Amino acid sequence: MKTEVSVLAKCCAISFLMMGTFSALAQVGPQPTVILPTPASAPVGIAPIGIGATSTQLLFSSPYCETPGQPRGVYTVTGLAPGVPPILIGTVTETFSIPELGGCGGVENYFAISPGLGGFPVNSVYATNPTFAGANTDVVLKDGVPFITGITDSNSGHAGITFDTVGTFANALIVTTPDAVNGFDSTGALIFSYPSPAPLLAFLESATVAPLSNTACPGCIYITSNVPFIGGAIFTVAPGTPTGSKPTLVAATPGVGEPEGIQFVTPQACTFADTGLAYFVSGFTSGANVGGGRSTNGVLLGYSAAQIAPFVGQALIPAEIGGTIYAFDPTTNNFTTFSKPLPLDATSPDSTYQFEGNRLAACAPPTSPGRMTGGGSFFTPDNTRVTHGFELHCSLPSNNNLEVNWGGGNNFHLDALTNVSCFLDPAISAGQPSADFNTMVGSGTGTLNGAPATIAFKLTDGGEPGTKDTASVVIQSGATTFTVPLAVLNKGNQQAH
Repeated sequence: MKTEVSVLAKCCAISFLMMGTFSALAQVGPQPTVILPTPASAPVGIAPIGIGATSTQLLFSSPYCETPGQPRGVYTVTGLAPGVPPILIGTVTETFSIPELGGCGGVENYFAISPGLGGFPVNSVYATNPTFAGANTDVVLKDGVPFITGITDSNSGHAGITFDTVGTFANALIVTTPDAVNGFDSTGALIFSYPSPAPLLAFLESATVAPLSNTACPGCIYITSNVPFIGGAIFTVAPGTPTGSKPTLVAATPGVGEPEGIQFVTPQACTFADTGLAYFVSGFTSGANVGGGRSTNGVLLGYSAAQIAPFVGQALIPAEIGGTIYAFDPTTNNFTTFSKPLPLDATSPDSTYQFEGNRLAACAPPTSPGRMTGGGSFFTPDNTRVTHGFELHCSLPSNNNLEVNWGGGNNFHLDALTNVSCFLDPAISAGQPSADFNTMVGSGTGTLNGAPATIAFKLTDGGEPGTKDTASVVIQSGATTFTVPLAVLNKGNQQAH
């Protein structure tokens, strides 16, 4: 549901331009739990577009075309109770309304729940919408109130939105229009913009910031898009890339369905409430309604932490048409099928969902009283030796120290830790003495050789004597970016307490 050009692209996709490869699994993959509203709370059904979840809330936006009984807005799902397995029944209530535009303007209202980083208030909901019907600009609403206006968009009404939770792009609010990936600070000021790469004329769809453990491109922005006459594609932007630069093409997506969203699976799989569900996809519609503008048979689909665990390090990407959620391996640029769920109202084995948004459940702010100490040395891929020493706490505010040094007398000094998360990665054994975590991910501000700088880092405790401990850093200062993918310590030790 994008543009006539993108529909044409679906029909005219040519496989020989694909940079990645695709191998479909024989099975249809894990099957989701289906979340439905009660008739009383949504008597004409739902038509979910955007979706978002934390450990305490599950939200969706609706609809695409204005439909009687489906006012445009962001909605909350509560009171989940078991139905006929694998179904949960919930109550739907409006969180805030989004301005109506009249008829079927064809609007996909995506939204993001603030994690509370970079000055953005925690749990505030930021949603996209056209400035007004027929305008070539978008607005971002903060809890239903205009926050950013006049975002240039040649095909307004389809802007993706997310937050940089890694810290390599200043914890920005990232708005993806077909024309550009734009980053805004907590005041609404534009801090970077990466335009759609010509001459491909890609229609950018959505974006996310990859974790530092992604060795292919640590802390990079990954972007899904449509490319006319080719099909779907994945682009990247590396940390420190100057504003105005064009994203880099890394892979083409399988099939001809639009790649609607992208979410990297990390070892820290948080879940919504007591459902055990960690990954959510909006099934806008299914069956005969696929490809249309209205839906009354939409559902929310939830996958458990155990179901996504085999895909840690990969990104999950639902294709709008075709009913398939793909897993993308960034180290090989290959795709496999994660899941192809069969709709509840399937009338034939070929029935599929039409997918729109997807999200991993955001974790609650860390409350661990723990800390990590240590230091040592590790090496960049080009064999540059890096030394570091630190004492960092798992909660804010706190007193923290971090120094990083490398060739030519370069020194980074941490002034303030601005974002930190500590968690237990089950793939890592920290041994003794034991702590309630073995992995620390964070970001902060400081100086590089005396100039203002930022850092994003990941540190792990792999047990004694430190030979399995790992570290990754991305340091930025002006036009300088120093990146070290996750590397095993050559000397030293990192200890979780």
